[in-house]
Amino acid sequence: METRRAVRRRVVAAQTLYALDALLCVVGTEVSIGFILLVRLNYPIAPELRRLRRTSASEK
Repeated sequence: METRRAVRRRVVAAQTLYALDALLCVVGTEVSIGFILLVRLNYPIAPELRRLRRTSASEK
């Protein structure tokens, strides 16, 4: 059950960021492309950062 909630939160967060990116198209195409690249990079990198943070917190 907890996994299902985590997946749902992650999907909702991603969809929200993509909607924000669609709104950024009004500002400029380059801004929108830059934002979408940052969003796409966040998903493979963020879990690793969380893991590192937990590891360093448990060492204290």
